[in-house]
Amino acid sequence: MEHDWFKGKTIVRRVEKCPMCGEKALDVRELEYEAPYVGKIYVYSMKCYNCGYVFKRAYSLEDKKPCRIKYSVEDEEDLKALVIRSESARVEVPELDASIDPGPAAETVIMSLEGLLDRIREALVVMIRWAETPEQVKRGEEILKVLDEVLKGRRKVTLIIEDPRGLSAIIPPEGRKSKLKIEEMK
Repeated sequence: MEHDWFKGKTIVRRVEKCPMCGEKALDVRELEYEAPYVGKIYVYSMKCYNCGYVFKRAYSLEDKKPCRIKYSVEDEEDLKALVIRSESARVEVPELDASIDPGPAAETVIMSLEGLLDRIREALVVMIRWAETPEQVKRGEEILKVLDEVLKGRRKVTLIIEDPRGLSAIIPPEGRKSKLKIEEMK
């Protein structure tokens, strides 16, 4: 099923040999698309109709000025902000001692701030489970309590995104733009 976003766009399609099962049943699709807030992207997907192998990736085709974006989170309404984190961006929530660094397999992510904090929570739960010392467990549980308060809109934090390619954004809910600060990085 094609998304409405792509209506009127030329999608290049071809069938190739699947890297997993070896059958010529791999549907490959490519598309260049102008995405809101992000700019020009290249969308690439593969799906094998024989074995079910799937690969999807979107790559940015342009750069903007490096930027640092800060967003103050004070209540549940702020959690509705839309976060666009490019594959090159670092995300930090200092009050939680949490950071997400880009890596070689990093992808552009578009989700609500609440969804991003839920992902941080999931990672924290795993880290607590795998902690090697009682101190690590205790510190993890302390951060988890703070994070749960944030997710209930009862604790303030700051989301910081540093993007050397300038492709990330935070779109606050209606009437909350004053909580957003964007600085150019050197």
